Amino acid sequence: MPCDHQPAPPADVTARIEALTEHGRSLLVEAGAGSGKTALMAGRVALLVAGGIAPKHIAAITFTEAAAAELLERIEGIVRSLVADDVPLELAPALQNGLSDLQRAHLTKGAGALDELTCTTIHGFCQKLITPYPVESGQDPGAAIIDPAVAELVFDDLMDAWLSARFGRNPGEDGLGRIPPIEHSGAEGEDLFASLLERSPDQTLGLIRGTARFLRIHRTARAAVSEVDREAYSKFVDAARVFAAWYDDTGIEEPGTAAIADNFLDTVEKMGEPWAGRIPAERLAQMLYHRPPGACRKNDRKFKLWRGKGKWQKAAKAAGWRATEGERLYAAGLELYETCDRTYGAFCDTLGDMAFHRFIAEFDAFRDLYRVYKRDTALLDFDDLLYQARDLLRDQEPVRGALARRFRHILVDEFQDTDPLQAEIIWRLAGEGDPRTPWQERVIRPGALFLVGDPKQAIYRFRGADVQTYLTARGALSKHDPASILSVTANFRSREPILTYVNRHFERMLDQTRGQPGFTPLTTTRDAGDETVGASVAAFDIALGDAHRNTKGKLIVERIREEEARVVAAIVARLIGSYPVYDKDEEKSRPARAADIALLAPTGTSLWIYERALEESDI
Repeated sequence: MPCDHQPAPPADVTARIEALTEHGRSLLVEAGAGSGKTALMAGRVALLVAGGIAPKHIAAITFTEAAAAELLERIEGIVRSLVADDVPLELAPALQNGLSDLQRAHLTKGAGALDELTCTTIHGFCQKLITPYPVESGQDPGAAIIDPAVAELVFDDLMDAWLSARFGRNPGEDGLGRIPPIEHSGAEGEDLFASLLERSPDQTLGLIRGTARFLRIHRTARAAVSEVDREAYSKFVDAARVFAAWYDDTGIEEPGTAAIADNFLDTVEKMGEPWAGRIPAERLAQMLYHRPPGACRKNDRKFKLWRGKGKWQKAAKAAGWRATEGERLYAAGLELYETCDRTYGAFCDTLGDMAFHRFIAEFDAFRDLYRVYKRDTALLDFDDLLYQARDLLRDQEPVRGALARRFRHILVDEFQDTDPLQAEIIWRLAGEGDPRTPWQERVIRPGALFLVGDPKQAIYRFRGADVQTYLTARGALSKHDPASILSVTANFRSREPILTYVNRHFERMLDQTRGQPGFTPLTTTRDAGDETVGASVAAFDIALGDAHRNTKGKLIVERIREEEARVVAAIVARLIGSYPVYDKDEEKSRPARAADIALLAPTGTSLWIYERALEESDI
């Protein structure tokens, strides 16, 4: 029966009804914090079952296993309530007249088959996709999923063995199987890694290990093919020689400029003459580790500003010329100096691009070694699940079609935390068209996708997630159906003062013109007379003066923390004994106590500063 005594519907009730009931359309629901995203997901699944969709044809994908368990429990609870003719509040707007007899019959039947519903993480979903097709996905039917921590240890051990075999120290038994001496990618008789190790062992070894770990996570990453631009090198050589020749032709002795000219020529001489064909590894290492011209800033290929005008005026006078002649010569020399700066920078850029390409290519053998090891030991890591699922959907159209018929409705929570590979998997499964079509150009089947996300909460870039993937997906859906993007803005968690603060401060920060995903203001649903009277947000600025800076004018973090701590202690002192707090045990408001206040910080490192300030205030 319909729910009685319903609260006033939220301002976004129309969008919520569409999200719950429009099963023939693929939708992206942009739902802010506290807006009831889980209820929307669970409610849509329940109403899909009420509409006659068997649970086995529904897949709900969440970010974590805990979230998947919570969502499944929520779905089961809503289905039980509906079967008992009790409409939950979150479904009340969509079921104002209650359930029809047919919907009730579908729910009764579906309630007994909810164990066939797929509710899992993206990795768990990919495992479901590839497991029935071991031959097509190229995996061992008995392959086991390796624990991420164990995979990390295996990878490190294998890398140690690879490095040992690579440099011929301990080829043979290594505890992971026999690894013979490994060929490198360079021509016979040269080894880029070895050449770099000779010049900087610790730095090179750390770079090798770091790059190997990066490529393990981003296994399709490749460096653009590049060779050193011989013209760029020649331009720097010519510029250095022209600068030196110009100085010789002036007929004036200016020691500072003479030193620069000599240094330029010395740099050119040590790097050697232009080369022909592929640069040998030894020569490449020599060029990478060449001593930069003395004019370069510390740890930078850019030259220092040349401030020699006064010196040239003095040098001109010493030679019996006017100071203005010194100024003219300085201006001419400055132009040549800046040409050296520009051409040296261009040469370093092209050298770095080429060296990076050669360095990355050296890891091809190790990639293959790690892949073969997992194949031979019948192991899969989490990334294997994603890549094999993507390849299966992209390359095996009959299998993709069968899986699409199996999973007719795919719901994805926290879509803003999806990386490009995960998005491609979802799009290929739910989309139609030529398999060679880029995933974002595939046309999604009506009703196949239901995505819930909030680009403001995209925080997992370090795991490969990129809000641009979210924006690309949103654009792809909107292109075919502009009305497919729904905005859910009602917040059930926070009172109006909190939301007013958030809306005011974050709207500008997340503006699309600043490279951000955009901001949609949230609206409150909490009654102003709620028992949590007084809840609000305040912010304060720290007045910084000379006392907060060192002799070089840079801010001293600890002194800023001390200033913050004094302000925090003053605020806490004002709250205690005066700020009204609702006490649920006493069922009335009372003045705030110290125990009602929590101080949160990103880390505990500087908490002692705040503790000291509180103690000094007798708190």
